[in-house]
Amino acid sequence: MKVRKILIGLFSFIFVFFGTVILNAKPDTVPDDVSYADGAYFFVEENLETNELPYGIVHRRDWAYSHEKTADGSVPEIDTYLSQQVNSLEISKDANVAFVPWAKVDDNKWALTKVRALAADFESKYPEYKVIGAINGDGFDINSKLPFPKQPQDITAGFGNFFKSSLGDASGVIGFRHDGTTDTLVNIPNTAERVLTLEIIDENETVLKSYVIQKSNQTPGDGEIALFYGMYENTTEANHVYRPCAYNFDGLKSWVVKSAETALPNSADDFYGIGTIASNENQIDLQIGQFAIASNNEELNNQLALNTRIRVQYRLGGEYSDIENAIGVFGAVLLKDGEAPSTGNEDVHPRTIIGKKADGTIMMFVIDGRQFGKGFYGLSYAGLSALLKYYGCVDGYNLDGGGSSTLLIKKDGDFQVTNSPSDGQERSDGNCILIVAKDPTLASQTENITENSVTIRADVLNNNGHDITELFVEVDNQKYYYPAGEKTVTIANLNSNSYYFYKFGYKDSLGNETNLLTQGYFYTLKNMFKINGMNIRIGDRDFYGKIRESFILELDFDNVDSIIDSNGIRGRVNTFSVDFLLVWNDETGVYDFAVPKTDAVPQIDTVVIFLTFDYDGAAGPLPSRTIVYHNPHLLSFRTLNDAQIETDNEIIKIYN
Repeated sequence: MKVRKILIGLFSFIFVFFGTVILNAKPDTVPDDVSYADGAYFFVEENLETNELPYGIVHRRDWAYSHEKTADGSVPEIDTYLSQQVNSLEISKDANVAFVPWAKVDDNKWALTKVRALAADFESKYPEYKVIGAINGDGFDINSKLPFPKQPQDITAGFGNFFKSSLGDASGVIGFRHDGTTDTLVNIPNTAERVLTLEIIDENETVLKSYVIQKSNQTPGDGEIALFYGMYENTTEANHVYRPCAYNFDGLKSWVVKSAETALPNSADDFYGIGTIASNENQIDLQIGQFAIASNNEELNNQLALNTRIRVQYRLGGEYSDIENAIGVFGAVLLKDGEAPSTGNEDVHPRTIIGKKADGTIMMFVIDGRQFGKGFYGLSYAGLSALLKYYGCVDGYNLDGGGSSTLLIKKDGDFQVTNSPSDGQERSDGNCILIVAKDPTLASQTENITENSVTIRADVLNNNGHDITELFVEVDNQKYYYPAGEKTVTIANLNSNSYYFYKFGYKDSLGNETNLLTQGYFYTLKNMFKINGMNIRIGDRDFYGKIRESFILELDFDNVDSIIDSNGIRGRVNTFSVDFLLVWNDETGVYDFAVPKTDAVPQIDTVVIFLTFDYDGAAGPLPSRTIVYHNPHLLSFRTLNDAQIETDNEIIKIYN
């Protein structure tokens, strides 16, 4: 027991000592460019990582320090600063990208989902777009307290789909514009107009006709349109119980969507539904995934028909009617026109925020926290304001933080979370903000792969609005431009048996280069093995404890890329003899096997070597092949040049 107490005390001392070293790590000096806002200070000491992403987007991971709010705003002492890890994404207003808030709403329900899965869900629904990076978004009903659970706090609108349109938070929402101006990030107040709208859309969600709906779950008047849907209840007697809507409107024109693609009854004044009109029933109990339109509007009645695809939702109106992408602000406006409002939240936590520079550049940030052993403390609202000013932002808004804080990028074709989530793993969130782009449509493939070269074919099928004058493919950090009128480039001097990632880009008419998201990979082939010689000699070998005079066959070959499985080289002497496994002989430096010289095997008439090889690279699709070597002369001592030529010819047949 005494020893146990000593060990516990020793481990405690080690933890406290090393923990103190980490926790008390402080900057050597405070630089002159430290930023200040609302009593808080912030500066970056070192850049730990930078990634140049497609479309000019830059990801950075910085090591920084902050000093939290002081009452008198005095300059703090060095030993009062807290260390911080900050991940950021910087996106120019001229980048050919879109900011798309996104949520997973499968099976007519909100589903909490990890940000990487939200990105994959978006790409599955809009395959012509690819995600470059993302952060988590608004707060959400994490404990399922709402009647229709798991909803985000406020608006979630992506590509014109207002999955939720409520304006409940005092800080309002933020919308994204991409019109060439500096007004890229818009703060929309909670008093903004909302308009319940019915849209006739095509398979690409292009709006063909749009109508205002005057009423929801109420009888329409003359010339009016009404929407009907069931809702959820959440009381002490019934939690999250769906109550169908008893729809009964004889005499009115009815249009019923019976199997919606998505139907979200968020509340009595917040609904999103998209689907195809399936019936004109006047009496129906609208179940989950169903909604109906009762219409006294003659123009609409002339436009609608069975199998018409419609979308019903509350869109933003007035001066914000052009906003197609919007998301709720969680908690506070941190910076407005360069000024930081005085805030009351002084606790330090992991944070996710978004800001805008004066030139329209948008910045996204995740600040890690609640991991003191790593030196990740997190920031208060005042500290966030100071951070935004340090990075040059004039406007900034708080999003959901804590364990939800997540920043990911797509690097080498995979989604990578670059920050350190405080839960120890990526949390499932209610929504996120995606940075997406629509590449030119390319038909590409690899051809003529050898041990040290590859040809990459690329054909631009559709520019999709891109100004392409020269296309290039990048391999191993080197760009290879396609000659004018040519659709292939050949890349040489590669390493054999190696994995290579490639991606495309182009130069525009102004000479600017843009990296694209279209990418792929290939494996170079292995170097062909080379047989240096085969020899048969007489020698003594131990067989089951008895020394016998034996025929010893020796095989010498080079196997640089392990094309031959060295543990599976087998041999056979004479047609009636059994197979033997060749083994490595340290003394002679070659593979050999022995056959006792007996009455049954007085001489060697034939030697057959079985070499099982795989010529492909590490992920080659072809199975292994077996090459058989015969010695054409009795007890011949010669090199196998002719056999090697025969092998090469067979390889050529396989690959051509």
